[in-house]
Amino acid sequence: MKNKGRLKKMSEEKTICIKEINENLRRVELGIELTRPLAQLNNHCKFKKEYDRWCDRRYGKTEEVKARQREYHKKYYQKPEVKAKKREYLREYMRRKLGIKPEHYRVREVKKQE
Repeated sequence: MKNKGRLKKMSEEKTICIKEINENLRRVELGIELTRPLAQLNNHCKFKKEYDRWCDRRYGKTEEVKARQREYHKKYYQKPEVKAKKREYLREYMRRKLGIKPEHYRVREVKKQE
């Protein structure tokens, strides 16, 4: 196995705990030196997510990014499989949380007026 040395090295590395992640996020906000290199911290998904959130708050999202996200979400929620999944989720919610039977919330066709 070619990566045997790297795997051993990775297993010996100390894992990053939530306390250290929060400490480094605080240091980022204050502009103090981090406890670990940023590249190493970015490997941890919680730190990366919170760091990206902090960057968005600090520098703001550009209008181009916001427009691209709106367009993507609009297209995504128009897909038939997503609509079906959302409809099924609402049916399950009505059944479990509200105790409404399926025949009571089924959409009926509207009669056409002549």
